[in-house]
Amino acid sequence: MKKRIRKQTVTQCIMAEAAARLATINHDSTHKQYISHIKSYARYCRTMHDARTLQACEAYAQEYCDYLTKSGEYSASTVHTYMAAIDYNNTNFEKEYTQC
Repeated sequence: MKKRIRKQTVTQCIMAEAAARLATINHDSTHKQYISHIKSYARYCRTMHDARTLQACEAYAQEYCDYLTKSGEYSASTVHTYMAAIDYNNTNFEKEYTQC
């Protein structure tokens, strides 16, 4: 009997790609929050754009930032925290998401 190999979900693929970024975080609660925020971002990208990789999702970072801001559910600092989880090691982060 042939063993069936399960495909990874989109979120699992994105989390696997983000693992290198997350490996540098030493604080446990920060690590958990970043994982949660990246998963939320992955769900948004999958739902809105059928994006299946982290690289494909990165094209929608500003759109996601605008979505969080316009939803009215999050303060500016919370939106910034969500965006930091997505791309916290980008040196141009402050320049790229200043509209949030």
